[in-house]
Amino acid sequence: MSVPPPMRSPDLGRQLRAAMRGVPAPVALVTVGPPTRACAMTVNSVVSASLDPALLMLSVHADARVKPHLFAEGRFGVSFLAAEQRWLSETFASARRPTGPDVVRLLGGRCTTAGVPLVDGALSTIECRLVADYPAGDHRVLLGEVIQVLRDSADRTPLVFHRSTYTTVAATEVGRRTTGRSIAMSGRSETTDVCVVGGGPAGLLFALLAARRGRSVLLLEKRADLGGGPPLSPFLHPPTLQVFERAGLLDRLAAGGQRITGVSEHGPDGVTSAWKYGEVPGCAFPYALSVPLAHLSRTLLDALSAEPRVTVRTGVTVRELVPDDSGSYAIRAEDDSEFDVTAGFIVASDGKFSALRKMAGIESDVFEFDRPLLQFLAPRGEEPAPRMRVYRYGENSAWTMPIAGDEQVVLWLADEDELARHREADVRELADKVAAAIPDLTWVMDRITGWDQVTEVRHQVVQPHAWHRENVVLLGDSAHGVHSLGGQGLNMSLQDAVLLAEVLDEAARDRGRLGEYEAVRKPFVESFQRLQMSLPALSSRPRALVSGDDPPPSLVDVMALGQEELRPLFARRSTADR
Repeated sequence: MSVPPPMRSPDLGRQLRAAMRGVPAPVALVTVGPPTRACAMTVNSVVSASLDPALLMLSVHADARVKPHLFAEGRFGVSFLAAEQRWLSETFASARRPTGPDVVRLLGGRCTTAGVPLVDGALSTIECRLVADYPAGDHRVLLGEVIQVLRDSADRTPLVFHRSTYTTVAATEVGRRTTGRSIAMSGRSETTDVCVVGGGPAGLLFALLAARRGRSVLLLEKRADLGGGPPLSPFLHPPTLQVFERAGLLDRLAAGGQRITGVSEHGPDGVTSAWKYGEVPGCAFPYALSVPLAHLSRTLLDALSAEPRVTVRTGVTVRELVPDDSGSYAIRAEDDSEFDVTAGFIVASDGKFSALRKMAGIESDVFEFDRPLLQFLAPRGEEPAPRMRVYRYGENSAWTMPIAGDEQVVLWLADEDELARHREADVRELADKVAAAIPDLTWVMDRITGWDQVTEVRHQVVQPHAWHRENVVLLGDSAHGVHSLGGQGLNMSLQDAVLLAEVLDEAARDRGRLGEYEAVRKPFVESFQRLQMSLPALSSRPRALVSGDDPPPSLVDVMALGQEELRPLFARRSTADR
């Protein structure tokens, strides 16, 4: 029997969409690895196609960004979201959705043995192997063979999309009258001076500083292990080194780090400029320090373990913020069971796509840099005074940064379309292109032999409209996402912690003083963000600096000295800090 071609009618398409809006649909994330190039997308057209064999069917738009990655890898994950994970659906439905290691971090750090990211705490998570692909008008229908069902939290409330909005369903029989869910606080509760949500370095440092000022601190982290992390070695600039010296932790950090003496810029004719930390007037140290992230986290965790006022809880998911009669928020969270936390202050340190920030109703503006940053990990040669090198050859830019051990990272700003073509070829094709553009890097790029040496990073500037609401205050990337140019993301976050610990002493007596943290720090950070957004090297659509705005700070001053208003805090020593 012949099948007639489908009727094409815009009216029928609109009618079908309107009809389907009335049908509740589950909300899921489709994820593709590996972690260094991870991507994810929100979908609500996923069905079980067969039980024997076990097959899952989903529909994605023919132009979906995840599609070429999925086809290339041949494996994907499907995670059905719980009601409190709406923020994940919104994040990965956006055109500015993150990619790479940010995806794994946002989803909770869980991956299959094949490297497919999965949502931690989802209703169910399923790993599939792509076995068939069918054209379906403006979409593609994909058929996946189920490899394993890794989680089934059937007791959780599902996230549902119905009539163009997010909702949920009650697990009750049709027609049976129910009393509805109580909004009262749960039976298990805890009280603390400060609750920190997020166990990255900024959250850990702030917890340490607050505890040493006499405050009880409860730190909640979704990951099960705080001592690990991606294989990164971020730079700690001299102002940040002052903070760790003041806390009595610098010697231990330095034992596992690599000193960087300065920065040199290179062009086709050789060195065009150079500066050293030790030559900047007022710089506290003649070097920066490249420290493995795992070493930094472990140093802070060991310091926290010696503080009797600090409790660290891992494997905890914050479900919601619950307002009380005074206008403050309490936290409802879950580990093995649901519990509530009443805190004088709640510090959101859960990253630039902060779930807690969204729960507090703080909106943000996001600027996405459309030139992906590629990080090549390669050996480095002998160098008596290691330094960061910046190469500018016409429209091409690259950086090399020595890191702890005997390796270096080469940073290359790629073109989106060109990168997609290279992904389908051998990594040597990409390495040869970088070497051809920057001849000085030929000997380094000759040592790039596999895609496992390459990490793709997407950057966003995140600018929340406010840094605090009631007793909730933002810290680090939750308050300001930045580009990694200049190595300022982590440094700014750690320096935030110093100021916030100071301001909280006054805010404990008068909550209105909490605004001083935002008033001092936010204009400086946003000025630096505007500088980054104006650079054509980082984006094909740079934003011009506006006359009348505060002039952006000098990058040398930011790296070597930090924010001028905070410099006395970096240098100050007190018995509370040691």
